[in-house]
Formats: sequence, C-alpha cells, structure tokens
Amino acid sequence: MQHAAFLVMVNVPEEEWSYKIDIQQKVLGRSEDALIQIPLSHARVSRRHATVWRNDSEIWLRDEGSKLGTQVNGVFLKPRQPVRIAIGDRIGLADVELTVVGQLSKLAEVIAETGIRGSSSGRSGKGTKTASIQVRRIDLARVVLEQLTLAELDILLWMYRGYTSDVELSRVTFRSPHTVRTQIASIHKKLGVHSRADVVTWLKRNATLSAGKKQSSAPDTNGPSPPSSRKKKD
Repeated sequence: MQHAAFLVMVNVPEEEWSYKIDIQQKVLGRSEDALIQIPLSHARVSRRHATVWRNDSEIWLRDEGSKLGTQVNGVFLKPRQPVRIAIGDRIGLADVELTVVGQLSKLAEVIAETGIRGSSSGRSGKGTKTASIQVRRIDLARVVLEQLTLAELDILLWMYRGYTSDVELSRVTFRSPHTVRTQIASIHKKLGVHSRADVVTWLKRNATLSAGKKQSSAPDTNGPSPPSSRKKKD
C-alpha cells in the first residue's frame, strides 16, 4: 500500500496550507495556474518555481529554472533535473520553507485532498466583486468542515475517493454499517445536503471555486519527465 505524502509550509497551520503529493505533476509557485500556490507575499519565489509528483513509492522534485533556486535539506538542485525526495525532507523555495510529511490532521487531510482552501492562500481574486463572493463561499465551506467530527471527516474522505455504499465504507473504516449510516446522516445535516451523491458534488463544487478555474494538465504515471524547454519569465 502506498503511503500518503503531503507538503506543509513551516510555521503555518497545516489546515491553512497543505497539499497532497500524487501522480499529477504539480507546479509550485506564485502563478495563478500553479497547482500548488505560494502566497503572493513571498515575492522572491518564482511564478513557476518547481514541480513535485510521485511515482509508485518514489517522490520527485524538479527545479524549473527558478531565479533563486530550489534547496532540499540545504542543498541546491540543478535546474530541470528531477531528484528523489522523502518524508521528512525540507524544501527551500527562496524565502519559503516546506516540509514533506506523511500524515496530517484529519481536517487538513480533507482540505489537502479535496482542494478546498480559503483566503489564506494570499489571493483575493484581483479584487472583483464576484471573486470576493467566491472567497466567502470557500471560507464558509471550511467553517462547515470544521464542524465535522474526526470520524465524520474520515467518512467524508472515503466518500470523496469513491466509496459510497454502507458495505464499502464499513470495510475501509472498520465500523459497523449502522455507525456508518449514523455518521453519514450527520454529515448530510451539517453540509445541508440530502444524498451521498450530493456530498461529493458539494466537495467538488467548493474545490472548483477554490481553484478559480479547471486545470487541464494530465497526470504523468511514467516517472520523471524530460526537462521542459519552455521557460516562463518570473
């Protein structure tokens, strides 16, 4: 079984900034299309600073030709050369320090896996009225998630992963079907939905709002990719 891996920002609550590392190659940076967004206040970080992903049991990191470089445990990486990293490693992006961890609090894990995150990312949607409304909706979604118990958050995650029947959820959570049904009923009430399909829709809708737009990049399951020849100005 593949163990989970996440990026967290040092000295920032993991519920406010945490991202899951998976098979999709995710750019870290200040660009609006970066899948792992660094707050705009960290102006020394490049728009497309580095890329992280995993392949089977290995985790990979690649500097994307950033202006100030990428460090792993204090060692600078060669630009566009993928390197293996591991749980416990510390990653430096200019003045930002990240840590690779294997476990988060349950609320942080839900936020990281579903992509629901509020205004703590440092982006206000360019000040438009519509963007401000969306930020409030995302923050409200986080408030709702905070009302769920640890057991309910666990159920929510498994439902998001595609386990929706009592039998499936009972098996993966090691709970009785009756307990599962009770917890799902509580989730429905707190989220204001009426079905299990509505739960997943609720999560995906708020994650889409958080991202601002759908991302078109496809997962890469074939290990490290050749260095890209395309460069973007920081």
